[in-house]
Amino acid sequence: MAYNFRSQLEAIEAVFSGLWKEIYTPVGELDIEMYRAKREGVPFEERKNGECLQIKKGDKWGSEWDSAWFHMTGTVPETAKGKKVVLY
Repeated sequence: MAYNFRSQLEAIEAVFSGLWKEIYTPVGELDIEMYRAKREGVPFEERKNGECLQIKKGDKWGSEWDSAWFHMTGTVPETAKGKKVVLY
């Protein structure tokens, strides 16, 4: 009998997706500024030499072998202060 890895992987992803939603609650949005370069391996010192873009969740930010440095800012609401905050 053939072992169906794809169906097993889909089942595992479904379980973890459900657990993630039960454990973590989004508390706000982040503003994301990105500096993109059309080359691989941009050092930190050169991070602001690339093209500056404002991006949001779901945006495509580059092509294969592009590099980018991200700067994220946001506000932690009063309801979340003192709790563990996770960025994802």
